[in-house]
Amino acid sequence: MDVDRPSTAKTASSNWKKRLTVTAAHAMRDRMHIQLDVKVPASRPRVAILAIIEQSCGSCVVVPGVAEATPVEDRVVVRGNDIHALWSAATTTTSDSADLDNLHCNDVRAVMATYGVEAARATLIREIQSVFGVYGIVVGPRHLSLVGDKVMFHGEHHAMNRIYMGLHSSPWLKMRC
Repeated sequence: MDVDRPSTAKTASSNWKKRLTVTAAHAMRDRMHIQLDVKVPASRPRVAILAIIEQSCGSCVVVPGVAEATPVEDRVVVRGNDIHALWSAATTTTSDSADLDNLHCNDVRAVMATYGVEAARATLIREIQSVFGVYGIVVGPRHLSLVGDKVMFHGEHHAMNRIYMGLHSSPWLKMRC
């Protein structure tokens, strides 16, 4: 069973905050379940486990299409690509901590379906740049713009490979489209 990174949740009772630790982790294989590890001091004979479970579940947001969300520095890295669900979850919560103006997704088709061709083109360019950047290869922005324009030329995502280019009979059309 794969278990995600544990995250500490706050307890319901304020006097227990220093002595009670609740760690929640979930794994998604065939079904979703939540594992709560509760550390209770030995001096406490009874524990209201139902209140702990209700408090832990009340502070969690479950978004369909999102498998995992991990906080990293000043952002949250999400595994999954349901952008509409992220928008609705961010707008229904009471905190202003979600900056939806700086949302990044590496799924070009999901970005195109949600935001349109120009956003998908920018996503494609950013992803190509990040792939080459890992290897220390610097590609000029004009070259990346040409690749992005070619792939998104007809308003949809076309492959840039030998099969798609081989559909044209003329060698000039093979280079052009």
